[in-house]
Amino acid sequence: MNEELPNPETTHLDYGERSSVANIHAAVQREKREPLAAFQPVSMLAVIAGGLILTFGGAYLGAYNGGFDLNDTYAVANYEPALRPVIAGFEVAIDNRPWIDKWMAEGKEVYATCAACHQPTGNGLVGQFPPLAQSEWVGRGTERLGALVFPGIMGSLTVKGQSYNGVMPAQGALLSDKQLAQVLTYIRRSWGNNGSIVTEEMVKYARDKYGSRVQPWSEAELLAIPADAMLPGAEVDPLTGLAPGTAPAGS
Repeated sequence: MNEELPNPETTHLDYGERSSVANIHAAVQREKREPLAAFQPVSMLAVIAGGLILTFGGAYLGAYNGGFDLNDTYAVANYEPALRPVIAGFEVAIDNRPWIDKWMAEGKEVYATCAACHQPTGNGLVGQFPPLAQSEWVGRGTERLGALVFPGIMGSLTVKGQSYNGVMPAQGALLSDKQLAQVLTYIRRSWGNNGSIVTEEMVKYARDKYGSRVQPWSEAELLAIPADAMLPGAEVDPLTGLAPGTAPAGS
């Protein structure tokens, strides 16, 4: 016996709806999706155009400054810096020490590399490392001392009547002209020594004359340099570090 199937459009379903699930899904599928704001892909043409603009624009500005020359501007030519405001607790200390005091302080810092042998007191170690304090090799002329620091010295050396036998390594390749001038000034004016100031100009002369020497000095070779010979170079005012009678900049 054939039973007539119920019509889903007219048959009352047990959950109270007259439309089939299939029809409802079909209606939903016919609807268009909502657009996703701010998530649309950027045109590749726009990306390429932007990249070209940035590349060529940056290259042009780098090469030509866009026609802008800071040195020609009115602001630079007429610029007068304002005084820095003083804020309590943040004051900037001004170093008003004489030039020679600063030069000596920096020379003392460089001397830290020498102190392991010659000791912070400059007295050296008996039988091992010669003293620098009141040494005849330190307090007299500057040329022997300037020559010695470049290739160093090897073998016997008599200092203050005591014989030493060892090696002092070259220092010229390790230190700049300024550092050598500072440390030589420091040892010439410390521990009872009363030597003159050594300047960068003097050390440069010594480097040009002795800096290419590879073989360390012997005592006999150093003694061939007159004890009172001085490295060429202008004297400086201990207060300013400038040639005597020269006023400091801005004074």
